[in-house]
Amino acid sequence: MADPTPQTPDSPQTPEPPHAPVAPQHNADDLPPHVRTLVDFTLVKLDEIIDAVGALDDATANAVPPAPGANSPFVLLTHCLGMMRRWSSTVNLGIRVPRDRDAEFSAIGRVADLLISAAEVRAAFLADLTATDWNSPPVAPATGYGPWSQSTLGVLLHVFEELCQHLGHLEITLDLLRAPDHRAAGHRAGDLRAGNDPA
Repeated sequence: MADPTPQTPDSPQTPEPPHAPVAPQHNADDLPPHVRTLVDFTLVKLDEIIDAVGALDDATANAVPPAPGANSPFVLLTHCLGMMRRWSSTVNLGIRVPRDRDAEFSAIGRVADLLISAAEVRAAFLADLTATDWNSPPVAPATGYGPWSQSTLGVLLHVFEELCQHLGHLEITLDLLRAPDHRAAGHRAGDLRAGNDPA
């Protein structure tokens, strides 16, 4: 299902390349223990999503189950990647990462290309975290999110929450896509045959 979380405009900052990590202020191993633990859990959930989508062929990754508001596995991972950098960089660091959230929910493409993007975002996300001041509030806090945007740790907790939620979405999506009725129907989000690359 489409993420219902309210969105607010990003703070006006100089745009950065979508996947460019900031310069770390310290090594990831030097993070405070409670932050390091949460980072580890967060990366586990991200990797579970990446691995699940990475195991699919292009057609299945772009398939949409016959359920109202459903999304393809490709869309779910694409959305998670955009969500992560918005919070780790734009909100926590005040370094704006360009993002088209609406386009995330209509994304189609090749699994191999998405895995490259996922690896880039994973590395940039970790670099964002190592550059974060965990004793200060977010540089560009988002409004309408309650406790999630009041502290840098709350921002990380929100990313963890979102990844857990969308991992559940992905698991349900894959169950529906593996159902015999769906496979017979061949319901697809886009035509990814050779010569029909997505725009």
